[in-house]
Amino acid sequence: MKYQIFEEVGTERNAGSKAPLDVMNFAEEVGFKRLTFFKWGDRKLSKRISGQICRFFEYCICFFRLRRKSILLMQFPYVRGGRPWRKLFLEAATKIKGIKVITLIHDLNELRNIDAEYQSKLVRYSMGISSMVVVHNKKMAEYLFNNGLPMEKMVCLDVFDYATPLLPKQEFSFERSLIIAGNLASNKCGYLRDIDKIGGVSISLYGTNYDGIQNEHIKYHGGFSPDGLPTMISSGFGLVWDGDSISTCEGCFGTYLKYNNPHKFSLYIAAGIPVVAWKESAIAEFIEKNRVGILVSSLKEAAERIMAMEDDEYAHLKLNVLELAEKIRSGFYTKKALEEACERIKMP
Repeated sequence: MKYQIFEEVGTERNAGSKAPLDVMNFAEEVGFKRLTFFKWGDRKLSKRISGQICRFFEYCICFFRLRRKSILLMQFPYVRGGRPWRKLFLEAATKIKGIKVITLIHDLNELRNIDAEYQSKLVRYSMGISSMVVVHNKKMAEYLFNNGLPMEKMVCLDVFDYATPLLPKQEFSFERSLIIAGNLASNKCGYLRDIDKIGGVSISLYGTNYDGIQNEHIKYHGGFSPDGLPTMISSGFGLVWDGDSISTCEGCFGTYLKYNNPHKFSLYIAAGIPVVAWKESAIAEFIEKNRVGILVSSLKEAAERIMAMEDDEYAHLKLNVLELAEKIRSGFYTKKALEEACERIKMP
């Protein structure tokens, strides 16, 4: 029997809610029965106390529902709330009922220097109690291997899937433009302070927390739901970039691209547009292999490459993107990784 614990993450307009929901739904399609935990996020003391009590009973009920020798999917990082009960539950489930845990990683926050000491301990604990770990790519696998996780316990996801209830427009018009989507906060996307310096291309921004430059070439379109956004963009290039500089990806968020698969990459592909990405990012190998974008060292180079590109070259990239988009929208990579993890757990 296969189960999954899904901890509700809210409905905010960002990948923080979209990615876990997609994994949950795609996992259900390959037989993982959902055990839903409610979100207890109120900061009032009375609500926090009642939330802890409720979480305790949720884990108790979950423990008794699990069949012996089953497989349990957990998504990481865990939603905050009920930490001691989660630890108690996982240890009891694995030791008493012989449950095999598959952990699918969304983010390694220690690499972004977010509560790094605690996150590092949490990663080591979660990886230790897991029978299999679904990591983003080879770079992340190497990082975890160097920190004590055996290679035989890891399966590479390759890329995040992205479900789209409404299909985006499939247009072949080539606009020499960059699309920037996601959390546009200055502490994460400091490079946006200098975005007007790259020259040539027009820029469209979609997301939250943007308070930067706007003019005839740089337009901010506001925030949209993760499901609705793919229908808003149909041409140009989606930008996969983070950090403080237009010259390279640097800082905690920029260098994190060396290890993770950005969810915004999947958004752009699901929307049907090619991407521009940092050539040193972990996703670069996948982009090159599937021929769905261009790799650059700086955003000035990106603008130059886009302005010099011929229509037929863009059309070729677009065709490759549309082929890949069918897989990403159907959950191909999530299902493949989970099925491989299950098969390897069953192996003697």
